[in-house]
Amino acid sequence: MPPTDHFATEQRIELALSTLNKARENKGHIPTYRELALDYEVPRSTLGHHDHGRIPRKEDNERKRYLTIGEEEVLVNWCLEIQDYCFPPRISLVKEMAIYLYSKRNAEHAKSIGCNWHLAFLDHHPELGIKYSGQIEHV
Repeated sequence: MPPTDHFATEQRIELALSTLNKARENKGHIPTYRELALDYEVPRSTLGHHDHGRIPRKEDNERKRYLTIGEEEVLVNWCLEIQDYCFPPRISLVKEMAIYLYSKRNAEHAKSIGCNWHLAFLDHHPELGIKYSGQIEHV
């Protein structure tokens, strides 16, 4: 089975939901989820979940992140700036900066950072290209 284009699928879901909402407003024939799913080539269950208010997975994952997207951009720019000065940012230093950025937003609700947070951060931002040095990182 070929890989699906999630962006195109989300667009088709939005189109199907807008069609459904227009039909509800006009009080005409209200199509079923099954009809809409066949017309727009989207999963029927997903269409129903979105119509009943379920948050899309991408938005839900963004809500669960330690830093907001803007804070992560600041952290990435900071890491790139440090790399320009030929000073490799250590994982512990990046974590400290992330904690600092988080504490600026949520001073009273301090939340500790996970021990593997940096792995997810690097997955989200491959442009950093941080190289591991066993001797430096395990000191």
